[in-house]
Amino acid sequence: MIYRSHPWKELLHPNIAFWQLKEAERVKRVIPVLLLFLFFSALLSFVRAYIGVGTEELTKHLPQYTGEQRTLLHLLFAAGHIVGGMVVPLLFFSISSLAFYALFEETDLAKLIAAQLPVWLIFLIGEAALLLLEWAFGLDPLTSPFSLGVWGPYLTDDRFVWALLHSVSLFSVWAVYIQMVALRILTDRSIGRIAVTVIVVDLVIAFFAAVCTEFPFEWFQS
Repeated sequence: MIYRSHPWKELLHPNIAFWQLKEAERVKRVIPVLLLFLFFSALLSFVRAYIGVGTEELTKHLPQYTGEQRTLLHLLFAAGHIVGGMVVPLLFFSISSLAFYALFEETDLAKLIAAQLPVWLIFLIGEAALLLLEWAFGLDPLTSPFSLGVWGPYLTDDRFVWALLHSVSLFSVWAVYIQMVALRILTDRSIGRIAVTVIVVDLVIAFFAAVCTEFPFEWFQS
């Protein structure tokens, strides 16, 4: 039996899809879907840079540059957003897939990668929804109403804490659920062990994502 990766079907009917994945002898269409998601990640980053979302800090320093230098800075900013939009999700996707493979060696790596693709789709949906809010209302991405980050400004001025709270969202809960269903079916391990494994791996990734987003330099100042 050949299983063709179909992240949307895996989101809508995870139990059926992952049982089919488990019984499959070969997994196909993983690379094309992966490349497609990379493209959409880059596209979202390009749109964010094009409409000026997240350029507030850059804009403060633009008056001191000439017109040509400003254009170059905007291009470099957009290029950095696009590269980061592809590299960062791919890096975290790879880390989580390899972590689950190391912890559940009896499961085929290709199947674990296929099971992680709907999780990437969830975060693409979340990024698209957040981008619309950023563009329409000038919303700070760390205070997304879809996440606990919305409470960040009421609790502390530390943006690193905001970034940590931002990692707990409706979309991350949805992703955890999909990961747990997939691993429960693919590994036949207890739901308790799978829940602990998924939550720990995702929390570690969320911590490093927060560090990359808002490194707490002030914590290390004397």
